[in-house]
Amino acid sequence: MNWKEYQIRVAKIFEPYGKTILIEEEITGTRSKHKVDVLVKLDKNGIDMLWICECKLWTSKIPKEKILTLWAIAQDVGADKAFLFSESGFQPGAISA
Repeated sequence: MNWKEYQIRVAKIFEPYGKTILIEEEITGTRSKHKVDVLVKLDKNGIDMLWICECKLWTSKIPKEKILTLWAIAQDVGADKAFLFSESGFQPGAISA
């Protein structure tokens, strides 16, 4: 599997929940534009929600900096949830962050 296939697999996880699921989508925040791997727009009890996902098909564990970057992007775009998917796990600092 390559990284593009990984993004598609992650997007499929959200199919039961999202009314719109976009891969490699650019989204504008209050401070900047961001490209996210998977963007999920959904309606939950009449409330529009936004979820963002980063997909890391790496051979090494994810460092804390990637978690903090995703958190900052989520804050900037007003995401209700942010997910970071990894097949290699996370470094201890990433888990605590």
